[in-house]
Amino acid sequence: MASQKQPVFDISAVPAVAPAEDRPEIAQPVVPAPEPYSIPYPRSLGKPGKLWEYRTADGGLYGVVARWDLADGKKTIRPCIWNGQTWIMAGFGNDRPLYNLPAIAAHPGCPVLVVEGEKAADAAKAFVPDGWQVTCWSGGVAGMTYHDWTPLIGHPVVMWPDNDSPGVKAMADLEETLMEVGVGSAIVALPAGLPDKWDLADPLPRGRPSSITSLLSRTLQNVRVPETPSDGGGGDDPLPPPEVGIDRYIELRPLGYDKGTFFILGRKSKQVHAMTARALLTEAGLMELLPDRSHWDRRYGNDKGKIDWASAGSELMGQCYEAGVYDPDRLRGRGVWMDRKRVVLHLGEKLLVDGRDVDPVEIESEYIYECSQRLLREADLTTAATDAESKALRAVCNQLRWENPLYGDLLAGWVATAPVCGGLKWRTHAWVTGPAGSGKSTVVNKVAQAALGEAAIYPLGVSSEAGIRREIGLDARPVVFDEAEAGVGGEERRQAIIQLMRQAASDGAGRIIKAAAGSGSESFAIRSSFLLASIGVGIREAADETRTVVLTLRALDAEDDAGRAEQEQQWQNFLLACDRLPADLPQRLLARQIKLLPVLRENAETFARLIAAKLGNRRVGDQLGTLLAGTYSLATSTKISDEAAERYLDQYDWSEWTQTKAIREDTEIVRHLAAHKVRVDVGNGNVERTIGELISIALGYEAENTVMAGAANSILKRNGIRAENEPVAPDCPPRGVLIAIQHKTLDAIMRTSDYAQGYHRLLMRSEGAMLVQKPVRFAGVQSRAVFVPAKAFLG
Repeated sequence: MASQKQPVFDISAVPAVAPAEDRPEIAQPVVPAPEPYSIPYPRSLGKPGKLWEYRTADGGLYGVVARWDLADGKKTIRPCIWNGQTWIMAGFGNDRPLYNLPAIAAHPGCPVLVVEGEKAADAAKAFVPDGWQVTCWSGGVAGMTYHDWTPLIGHPVVMWPDNDSPGVKAMADLEETLMEVGVGSAIVALPAGLPDKWDLADPLPRGRPSSITSLLSRTLQNVRVPETPSDGGGGDDPLPPPEVGIDRYIELRPLGYDKGTFFILGRKSKQVHAMTARALLTEAGLMELLPDRSHWDRRYGNDKGKIDWASAGSELMGQCYEAGVYDPDRLRGRGVWMDRKRVVLHLGEKLLVDGRDVDPVEIESEYIYECSQRLLREADLTTAATDAESKALRAVCNQLRWENPLYGDLLAGWVATAPVCGGLKWRTHAWVTGPAGSGKSTVVNKVAQAALGEAAIYPLGVSSEAGIRREIGLDARPVVFDEAEAGVGGEERRQAIIQLMRQAASDGAGRIIKAAAGSGSESFAIRSSFLLASIGVGIREAADETRTVVLTLRALDAEDDAGRAEQEQQWQNFLLACDRLPADLPQRLLARQIKLLPVLRENAETFARLIAAKLGNRRVGDQLGTLLAGTYSLATSTKISDEAAERYLDQYDWSEWTQTKAIREDTEIVRHLAAHKVRVDVGNGNVERTIGELISIALGYEAENTVMAGAANSILKRNGIRAENEPVAPDCPPRGVLIAIQHKTLDAIMRTSDYAQGYHRLLMRSEGAMLVQKPVRFAGVQSRAVFVPAKAFLG
């Protein structure tokens, strides 16, 4: 880059010349001009009041613009160029560089403010948000067409016109020019009340500099990258155009508000700060939010060095109100996610978006990626596992002694999909079981752990659902759960974990809602793939059977020494194959699966569709399709055809899955309600009963001394259910159950089912069910109801 020295003025050395109009045909500059430079100027004007240098992107001097402010209030502006022999006053020629071009070139993708004239461009630097650059063109409005605007490609552009008709028209013309070259832009809507011809170099008529800064930031929100036609050529586009829906260089990004708390994402912390109004109005609170006094001083300081902290906080609060009510569900933790059509890997301290580094604060997304602890200590994802290495992993999975030969491929499919579980439409869980000594823990320690490394969570058998849920938090990470036995008193804990797995399986909108401290609640969505290992399998409901594959290992059942020796040799070969897996396999496998994720999702849909047609069960298709797509991804990176998938499916016996019959939705809802447990106050303590048991007691089908029929029905009513021993309408069976259509407690019970939305309509499919027109009372709550005959609950 050419050096930028102070200009030298030497009147005696250079003769005066007549000024030339700024027309490109008069002369073409020779670039770069020599430095230090000495320019001519008319003796009648004297020394210029200001000089502005125009440089090429690499810093070479292109020309100089001189300005004289005359006594009558007018101004004279003359361009000067080097013609190869001397400096002359002449137009800048064609293909002119923009003002401040080296600074723009040094900051790819930064927002750029375009103003009219060099004086306004210099003054505007005091107003723009951090990270912005300012530019203008030379030669007045007529000179706009002689400039090269392509260096602004990839930059979001905001334009500030002079406050007059020519200024507004000039920026409108420039907007069309920028659109033609593929540059997104937006024109500032000038505030009312500005003096005629006012620009950013003039004194502020009222208000603070911060109001200009905020207006620039808001205008940036309106910038959109223009669509550009494809060049038709093949190959990859490694750097798509930057996204400019947000101000990517602002230090503080207001996210919204909720009940007196304001949520702000900080550039330095890259975390969401929850601030009270009182904290935002104080120096201590704002410095905690952004410990950079110069930032606050530039925007809210006065001539006496004082900072108006209250105004700064008030403006932030206003921006939070503009952002709307804060939605914590937008937060995403570590792991792999699909964001629109992009693959996002959140590593804790940084993001990889389609393979390139992106600051978590800068990504334009409906989601918020908050920084947290580093996910992988060794995060070198530049080298992906090769086909040969991933095939070796699949071979290891198939060397175990499985009851069904397909189980090895299903385990391989789970291992292949677990690293990218957050980016899948359907997450299938796996439960490895078998007698003692069959190798269950080895699957966890030698296969899953070797393939997933630090990316996974490894709880042990005594872990609770609440503990696992809090450990996962907002992350999309696989969970490898060894020794998942029920144990004494542990079946309830294990069933709670199975419910967590059920909710994690798909990308639906449903969330688990739990009571929190005080009278509040907390909701969460899990996006994890689970692998469990135990002797016993705790799956009870059909809904869980279609979300979890049970992979059974054979016992070491040799009866003689020769057979035992052969089995021992097979085991040693398996351990040797495990030891040959590379130490960096977790990073290499993750890198491979991230690249393959879009194809993997397509292949999962292909397998799911074909399996559903083959077995007559779409749920089983989703269950197995994801795993088989994962298995296929360990062999090749290509999209599978229907014919190839059919040939693969024909290799195996699927009778085990044909036994998983599709259960009617109304029957599944009744089962879910009947199995739900509630506590009953019996005077000297509490007892636990299922809703099915309470219905049976309330309808008189069974009796017990602990809970009477009336008490049973009272508890049911509090949960939006009412037992009826008399017909509730003509042509209605005498005994049955009323299910409230609008009842918060009942809705909460159903949120953990597959049918959280619209379950009342599905209940109408039950034989003898009917809609009750008149409102029914449920322990103080009135609601319309669906009547379901008793036999649906009691058989």
